[in-house]
Amino acid sequence: MRAKDPKFSNNTLFWVKLELFIDREHKLVKLRNQLPWNDLVDIWDRAYSNEDFWNKKIHPRIMVAILIYHAYYLKKSFRELKEDFRYNIVLQYFCGYEELQLMKIDHSTINKFESALWEENIKEILNIVEDIVIKKQPPRSKWTSVCDTTVIPSNISFPTDVNLLEKTRLFLHEFILENQRIVWEEYRTYAKTARSNYIWYSKSRRISKKDLKKVLKKHIQFVRRNLKQAFEIVWKIEKLLENKTLIFTNKENKRFKKLKNKIELVNEILIQQELLYKEWKLPKWTWRIVSFHRRNIRPIYRWKKNNKTEFWMKVDFIKIWKAIILWKNSYNNFYDGSALWESIEQFEYRWIKDKVRIWDKWYSGQSSNMNKKWIIDWIEKRWTRTSPKKVSKKIFKRERALIEASIWIFKNVFFWNTKSRAKTDFGDKRNILLWFIGYNLRYAF
Repeated sequence: MRAKDPKFSNNTLFWVKLELFIDREHKLVKLRNQLPWNDLVDIWDRAYSNEDFWNKKIHPRIMVAILIYHAYYLKKSFRELKEDFRYNIVLQYFCGYEELQLMKIDHSTINKFESALWEENIKEILNIVEDIVIKKQPPRSKWTSVCDTTVIPSNISFPTDVNLLEKTRLFLHEFILENQRIVWEEYRTYAKTARSNYIWYSKSRRISKKDLKKVLKKHIQFVRRNLKQAFEIVWKIEKLLENKTLIFTNKENKRFKKLKNKIELVNEILIQQELLYKEWKLPKWTWRIVSFHRRNIRPIYRWKKNNKTEFWMKVDFIKIWKAIILWKNSYNNFYDGSALWESIEQFEYRWIKDKVRIWDKWYSGQSSNMNKKWIIDWIEKRWTRTSPKKVSKKIFKRERALIEASIWIFKNVFFWNTKSRAKTDFGDKRNILLWFIGYNLRYAF
């Protein structure tokens, strides 16, 4: 049995319509009348087909509306969403309620819903919003599409090899101290010596390459010794669990598995750091790990004046008038030209009907690949082009300024002012999808 639809309530005698207290020109009121709620609820049914909690307790129409409201006002935390749902009549009307009543929902329920909703399902919601937004744009015979890639920087400290090794060593030291009593043995970790070695490195303002190599060599030795001890403790604990002399609860088993995965990650970091120490470079196929707690974050080289290297996720998108379409987001540093052609193929597959003008600047020529009939103009090699058509620099700068403004909005409005920042890799991808949903609903709808 599914929960009751929000537009019906138990109050049959005394009830007041919410329409009497709500401004018809409010953006959420307009969104409620224009969004395809049946398609959004179908996404819910596919995502939570086997969970009785969501179907019996809460109607999907409410949770999907709260998700879109959160994307629209992404500065709000989950506790603020809880308060808004209880006292904000506009949000209640947006969720489908038609009567004035006191509503309650817990913030943990909203958090559980958004964290359990897979990336594919949020992408489907984004695709629905993008289709509606494209149709809302003014009809023009020639569309102007601006393609660009950018890196949304992560709020992490600049990673160095010694700091990374120190974090892994501290984790191994804590693991050994906590679990050596279970094995009935004591291990010598050389924690004081390693800490003094790191403090000397961190306090020194200028350090030569020779001294840096000495510090790296010592820290690699400390981590290697502690990692060997940690593997030995894990092996002995597994033996005790097999013999049933040691019994873990379900929570302890989950925690033990997480610790084992962390130890395997330390082993990968140690292998990479040993290669760096010997050769001062890694093979091209190796994914260099720069963060112990966020293993998927990669260094992306942008070669800018201020920040040559940025860390977090690279995003490829296209701007059509006021709408923004997300094509690709990845932790890896992909090539802009290949991402452009992937986006062009998707663009042609999804909605191409009119001729399109693409604006972008590359360092390598792409004119040989521009053989689509619906592409009437493009920019290449920073205004040096092989095609006979010429576009003035003023027009090019005007079109590029539009997408630079949207990038500024992403990094300042949605990213830096967001209170509910995720601490996991999936949470990052989910937040980026929510940013694109919120941007299109706020500025292009």
